[in-house]
Amino acid sequence: MRNLVRSFIVAGLVVLGSSASAATINQFNKTTNDGVYTLTAAQATALGDASATRIGFFRVREGSGTVFNAGDTFDQTTMANSVTSGAGNIIAFLNGRNSSLTYTGGTLEALGTTTVGSSNSYYEGVAFLFSGTGNIVFRGSSTFNAGQTRGAFDGVGIPAAVPLPAAAWMLIAGLGGLAAFGRRRKPA
Repeated sequence: MRNLVRSFIVAGLVVLGSSASAATINQFNKTTNDGVYTLTAAQATALGDASATRIGFFRVREGSGTVFNAGDTFDQTTMANSVTSGAGNIIAFLNGRNSSLTYTGGTLEALGTTTVGSSNSYYEGVAFLFSGTGNIVFRGSSTFNAGQTRGAFDGVGIPAAVPLPAAAWMLIAGLGGLAAFGRRRKPA
């Protein structure tokens, strides 16, 4: 029994020790533009702002004084601190599409607290919506603008809208199923 208690105490200390080294990343000092894509009006609305015309993807990178440890976190404040000009064109920061980062929420939802898994470079780590014609510049000379578009956004990560007729049939089927389960047999 004593050995079991000691094992739990040691395991607890290991967990506490590992979480103590985790920190909040204040800003990204080395950046990469991972692509700018054109949004349709429907995509912009689905992403939360109908005025957005583009989506940009930002690579989360170590370097120039920023070092990642497993458990480190970043959020919208980190991103805002990383912008050196053109911040007024940014409408919203969103979760990216990198499965190695642990996001609060799903792909392309509002950027919350995000946890890094290791010392690494995370492709498409953060997405952001923007409009306008000016340059958005992040530290490390990463520049985004409307003229850099690689074409139409593929929509990956945006929940597909259910067509109204299909939604109506799904509602009717669901209500019918509930009614069937709700029926009770009368005693014989």
